[in-house]
Amino acid sequence: MPNDKLTTIISNCEESFFRDLLDHIGEAVCVMDNDLNILFWNQALEDLTGRDAEDMLDHPCKKNLLIQGPAEKLLTCAEDCPVKQSFKDKKMREYKAYMLHKEGFRIPAVMRILPLLNKDHSADISVLSFHEYTPKVSMPHLTEELRNMNMLDTLTGTGNRKYVEMNLEHRLDEMKKYGFPVGVLFCILDDIESINDIYGTLVKDNVIKMIGKTISRNIRFFEFVGRWDENAFMVILSNVNANKLDLVANKLRLLAEQSNIHVDDKFMHTTISVGAVLADSMSTMDSLVKEAEKLAQVSQKEGQNRVTLYSEKY
Repeated sequence: MPNDKLTTIISNCEESFFRDLLDHIGEAVCVMDNDLNILFWNQALEDLTGRDAEDMLDHPCKKNLLIQGPAEKLLTCAEDCPVKQSFKDKKMREYKAYMLHKEGFRIPAVMRILPLLNKDHSADISVLSFHEYTPKVSMPHLTEELRNMNMLDTLTGTGNRKYVEMNLEHRLDEMKKYGFPVGVLFCILDDIESINDIYGTLVKDNVIKMIGKTISRNIRFFEFVGRWDENAFMVILSNVNANKLDLVANKLRLLAEQSNIHVDDKFMHTTISVGAVLADSMSTMDSLVKEAEKLAQVSQKEGQNRVTLYSEKY
C-alpha cells in the first residue's frame, strides 16, 4: 500500500528534488523520454562512461551506445531496444549490457529500466540505472612493481610478452598439479596496418588501446590479458571447457567489433581474429602459443573477425 505521508512529503518537495536524488545516489543513472531523448545523465554515469552530460542531454540515445544480450548473441539497441519495450508494456526490465566508453572500449554492466507511470498508466519517461561488474583485479595490485620490473606494456597497460609467458607457465604448473583447466586465446587485430597507413600512428595506437581495454574489462578477475606483439593480444583463461572457451572467444570478438573511437567525424573500429586452444597434460607454453597463433592465422585467412578452435582439421 502507498504511504500517504511519504506521498505528501514528496509532492511538497522542490522541483529539483528528483534531480538531486538521482545525482547523489551513487548509482549510474540516466532518464529518457518515450522518443529516447536523454533528459538526465548523472555524475556517476559520467564517471563510468567518460561522457559528459552536456554532450548527451537533449539528444536521442546515441547509436550503438549500448549492446545487450547473452554472450553468444549480442544485440545493438537498434535491433531490439529494451527501453522501447518497457515503454510499450510498462514493465521493469533487467539486462546484461555493454556500454560504450568515450575512449571506445566496452564496459559490462547490469542495466535496469524502470518506466515511471502516470495516473492514467501511461509512461512519459524511464529511469535507466547501470551497475558495472567489470572485474576490479584484472591485473595484480603490484602494478607499480610490475612496471619497475618491465612487465607492463607501456601503450595498453596490460601485461607485456614477458609477463604473458610467466603467467602462462604458472597456469600450466597449476593445471598439472591441481587439474585446473587452462585455455588460451590468441587475438590478432585485423587490418590494423591499414588504419596506420590511412590515419597514422596515433589513431592506430588508440585503436589498439581500445581493444586491449575491451578485452581486459570483459574477462574474470583471475584471468589475464597481455600484449603478445605489436598487433596481437594473448588471453589466458582458467577453469574452462571447450564450450566455455568458444563462448568467451566469441563474446570478446563481438565486443571488439562493437568498440569504436571517433576520428574525423567517423567511427573507427577494427575486428579480431582469434585462435582458441585448451591445454592438455602434454602442453607446454611454446606448443600452446604456436597452436593458438596458427589458428588465429586460419581465422584471418578464412575471412577475419572469427574464432577458430582447436580441431584435428588443423
